[in-house]
Amino acid sequence: MPDSTAGVALAVPNRERMAYLTHLAGRLPAGLSASYSYRGHEIVMHVVAVAAVGNRTNALPVAAVTVGCRYARGAWWFVGGDDRAPFAAANNLREAATVIVRELNDQIRQREAVR
Repeated sequence: MPDSTAGVALAVPNRERMAYLTHLAGRLPAGLSASYSYRGHEIVMHVVAVAAVGNRTNALPVAAVTVGCRYARGAWWFVGGDDRAPFAAANNLREAATVIVRELNDQIRQREAVR
């Protein structure tokens, strides 16, 4: 490690966040797209459900959620992007993926009900 960065600790542990979020992305079913960005100084994952259009080379987003990862109460948790409320332990990928898919499906149902 170069001397200029020796002893420097990140105030925001994004390496851990990115590890948990990428493992969660790997558990999401086909038809969902995951991308990453920053909110404040924290990495978040955007999960978008897409619908194929026409010849299936074009896709339209139909629902989306933002997922963060936060250390609280002595453990890492997946949190909602807007309200930051924890919804699953970061080591429980199955539960987290289920919650995300349920939220996306709820958004799709609400959108279809408006039509």
